[in-house]
Amino acid sequence: MNYIITPSSVRWILNDLDRIQKQQLLGHVNAQDYFGTLATVLSLMKQNNQESLSMFDTQVVDEAVEELSYLQQNYCITEE
Repeated sequence: MNYIITPSSVRWILNDLDRIQKQQLLGHVNAQDYFGTLATVLSLMKQNNQESLSMFDTQVVDEAVEELSYLQQNYCITEE
């Protein structure tokens, strides 16, 4: 499966953000910590929004974090 990251053409500020986000994403992929970083971000978002999340939302985030942790430990992203 190929992933394509394309910059937005809406405004130049968005293009700059997209370039920065692409660089950050590729940095995590190259460091082989993309899945772990994403799991951490989701976990922090859950902690910061605990009061407003439903039980279902909390379970979804917990399952996603668990799956991302598994992927981090057992898989890596390689370029085709």
